[in-house]
Amino acid sequence: MIGNLEKQIRRMLTSSLDDYQPLEELRQDIIQQHQAALLKLEINSRMVAVNCLDYAMKLL
Repeated sequence: MIGNLEKQIRRMLTSSLDDYQPLEELRQDIIQQHQAALLKLEINSRMVAVNCLDYAMKLL
């Protein structure tokens, strides 16, 4: 994830000022990664609610 974001940031910084595609791709990837992290956190927190120790350890 970090490597991909770094690559896209470099691409965005080297693109021309009127080329919005790299910036839009970077924005979409950040949104997607954020949503994926939220989903993982939600799943793990639900599992903790039903007293699953393994999932509690993953959450921590």
